[in-house]
Amino acid sequence: MPTRQEGQKVHKLIADGEIFLVAGVYDALSARLAEQAGFHTVVLTGFGVAASLIGEPDFGLLTQSEVLDTARRVCNAVSIPVVVDGDTGYGGALNVMRMVKELIRIGARGTTMHMLDKLMQFDEFTRVVGLEEKYLLDEKFRTKSS
Repeated sequence: MPTRQEGQKVHKLIADGEIFLVAGVYDALSARLAEQAGFHTVVLTGFGVAASLIGEPDFGLLTQSEVLDTARRVCNAVSIPVVVDGDTGYGGALNVMRMVKELIRIGARGTTMHMLDKLMQFDEFTRVVGLEEKYLLDEKFRTKSS
């Protein structure tokens, strides 16, 4: 599991707007190979997990539990930061909260989530969120959702 210092390096790169290369992985082995190849961070991709677990594209067929189980195995396999594709959080606000709490507990260092505005039927924004942030959604989205 990565140290807090490793996670802070990634957060600083994101905050500074730096461009850095990460490897997309789909399981513990691919994460370990990426680490051995010299990557400093990996991203557990939704498509990769869907393809490797059920042989299908990322069409929303995976459950939160399947992604969390895979993320847990990946985090345990490597010593570099792992960012997890959290899809849409797998439900409403409580599901998003559970997803983030579980990702923190297993040692993930970040997540990406696509917060779908169901009234407008398009992906309003995609945002990289550090797991230590207290709030996932900005004020604009919280206000629109109420």
